[in-house]
Amino acid sequence: MNYLYLLGPLSLSPWQNNEIRYSLRSVGALDRRARIFIAGPEVPDFLSAITHIPVEIKPVFGKYKNMQRQLKEACEAAHVPEDLLLMNDDFLIRKTPVWDWSPTYTGMIPKHDPRKPGNRWRRSLVATGVWLQGQGIEEPRCYEGHTPMPFEKTKALPILRRLIVNEKDLQFRSAYGNLVDVGGKLHPNAKRSDPEKWPEDSPFWSLKSNVNEKAKTFLATWLAKPSPWENQNG
Repeated sequence: MNYLYLLGPLSLSPWQNNEIRYSLRSVGALDRRARIFIAGPEVPDFLSAITHIPVEIKPVFGKYKNMQRQLKEACEAAHVPEDLLLMNDDFLIRKTPVWDWSPTYTGMIPKHDPRKPGNRWRRSLVATGVWLQGQGIEEPRCYEGHTPMPFEKTKALPILRRLIVNEKDLQFRSAYGNLVDVGGKLHPNAKRSDPEKWPEDSPFWSLKSNVNEKAKTFLATWLAKPSPWENQNG
């Protein structure tokens, strides 16, 4: 399996980049032969045996456009394989009795509600739904549940090029999932702060931005073994 991570400047990590440390430990616990690709300006010095795709982060583009630029650079790189699994640095995975790499969606993308404008992420999601409806998708699914997203880079590239030039911030996963019609499984949003609330039948957990002490203790116990991609600088 080929895992693609998008990383921003390392100084922005609220936990000294331990998010990707534990994410990779969870990957290594399942597949120590996985190939790891990281697109971004830099990688933590405790990582090695990964493939780095250098991409400059430009504040003028904003968070979502920068991520799409990172993803586009990775997809355009000849040495990056066709089939990829898109990861965030705070994604954790584990094997469950029913296990496969089907994409997951949380339901339908919510429609605009002027009474609930929401945060920037929600506004972006609503805008993505409106854009998809303009592409002929009447009831677009939401693939923004903070779970790994399998995709093919030749199918992703034309979509990314359209998203980057759009004046609005749109979400790649939902754009790709609907336009390529990947289907998938209904799954609750994996973002949670308490590891005890991780459903037993779910293989996915996404850390909150500020990881609490309970989660840190859980991770230190569960994923004590370094991954194959950690070096002595860790």
